[in-house]
Amino acid sequence: MEGVTTQFTRYLCLSVDAQAYSRRDDGGQVRLQRELIALLDEAAAAVGLDRTRWHRQGSGDGELALIPAGEPETVVIQDFTLALARLLFSRNAGRFGLDRLRLRMAVDHGLARVDDNGFAGATVVGVARILDAQAVRDVLEAADSAPLVQVLSDHLYQGVVEAGHACSPAEFRMITVRNKEFHTQAWVRAPGVDLGATAPTGAEPAPVVRPGGQVVTATFTGPVDVHGGVIGIRNS
Repeated sequence: MEGVTTQFTRYLCLSVDAQAYSRRDDGGQVRLQRELIALLDEAAAAVGLDRTRWHRQGSGDGELALIPAGEPETVVIQDFTLALARLLFSRNAGRFGLDRLRLRMAVDHGLARVDDNGFAGATVVGVARILDAQAVRDVLEAADSAPLVQVLSDHLYQGVVEAGHACSPAEFRMITVRNKEFHTQAWVRAPGVDLGATAPTGAEPAPVVRPGGQVVTATFTGPVDVHGGVIGIRNS
């Protein structure tokens, strides 16, 4: 169509969503929206990030942001996330039930663009699918003391965490994300909380490492012939 550009730019794509938003009354939803933005702004300012440069799209109980290259990825993934977790721990102290504010955060990087009615690009769709996946909701539900769970796409985890630029691989657990037609593996952590003892009900089977380092996660419902492979078996 004439006059329409198809140019996409590489962004860090970050999305957050609050737990149990719809269970709050009208006033509670208004307070949550205002408090969420204030906490995100405060966490960013604490680590030197400029949220006025972010392209932000609100969703009531959350926010989707495209973060330009001038904002360091490692600071967003590590320092900003830890600052937000600390603010949430402090905010939630002595509160219970719906008085607590608990968040899911999904992060990926790739090509996207700001369009006429929001954001466009496979990266944006992927982050939304990861954030909304039941596997991520289950982790937050199981880690009851955690105010925040962060999930990274597989290639972001490999390029930033495994490569030694931010965080520690020991903090993360691999999960399998299935949401509609979307199916991938991702890596989740809860800053300040050990996920090792909080495997959620219905979690994916533990990953199996085959010769050569290939990781396979599978559920078997009948006889299986694995020629030349090494498998692990978990009895239910």
